[in-house]
Amino acid sequence: MEREKGSHESPGHVVVHIPEQGNVTPPVSSTVSPFHGLDSTHGRSPTTEAPPQPCSSSAVPSNSAAHSSSSLSYYKIIVSIKLTYNAILIIASTIVLILSRHERPSNPLFSWIVGYIIGCAASVPVAFRHCFLPHPRLCRLIDQFKLALELFYASWFMVGNYWVFTEDASDEAPGLYNHCIALIVFSYIKYVGPFVLQAMVVCCCRGILSPIAGAPTETIDALPTYKFKLGSSSGELDGGAETHDGGVVGAGTERERNLSGDDAACCICLASYGDNDELKELPCSHLFHASCVDIWLKLKAFCPLCKCRVVRATGAPPSAPSSVE
Repeated sequence: MEREKGSHESPGHVVVHIPEQGNVTPPVSSTVSPFHGLDSTHGRSPTTEAPPQPCSSSAVPSNSAAHSSSSLSYYKIIVSIKLTYNAILIIASTIVLILSRHERPSNPLFSWIVGYIIGCAASVPVAFRHCFLPHPRLCRLIDQFKLALELFYASWFMVGNYWVFTEDASDEAPGLYNHCIALIVFSYIKYVGPFVLQAMVVCCCRGILSPIAGAPTETIDALPTYKFKLGSSSGELDGGAETHDGGVVGAGTERERNLSGDDAACCICLASYGDNDELKELPCSHLFHASCVDIWLKLKAFCPLCKCRVVRATGAPPSAPSSVE
């Protein structure tokens, strides 16, 4: 068979037929490795494939962009709350001033409310401080203005307390007087509220983090109580006080037992048991002064000596002592 015109064959090469007429396209060939050969699907060597393109940076949002978005949402909420609060105060105060324009109290309550309105209106630019972050000079001016505004609020708050509480104007100017009381109460909540909230959180955390809460009152009252009787005296000390060789607890009952001199002492108050002292016995058989252990169990529901629980989770006394880990 005759070979086609313009064709050329050689081992290890791919031959592209060149047309006789028209524009001539240069032949494209790829060297075939004796071990790998050509790609059977595309008719070309794997070395001619284009490298994978890197992912665009805009496809995956960065952490800084997510943080900026969350910060912006937080500022929007805070600014909305501040603007709403100031708008309510300004509108309510303006209405009160209009309705109470004929009242004439001895203290200038009208002027105090006007000053409070001016302070609320002046605090609006401070709420938009984050909008001026690209301008450091404006940010410094706003910070200085905020400090001056806080000083004004503090001084005006003390002046209002003096004018309102030094003289009762509820009869001659009830509208202005009651509105001033309301503004002062709001100011107290604004200044004292964060401290009260922190104290409540601390108290709640102490209760939550406490390993064991106090025992119920009915459980404490249900614990058996016995009288302590001193034993015979064993001599006198240098000061004249007698020493005793322990005593007897629960005399005449099924729980009667003798206590040595070393055991006849309360480990809570560290005082020795006296004659006819009331002792309370815990489920672990340890004895204490009734008054001492009552106070202890209201705080911690376990034995001061062996740390055995006095109550279970249901609030009932345990049949057998369980150790506190």
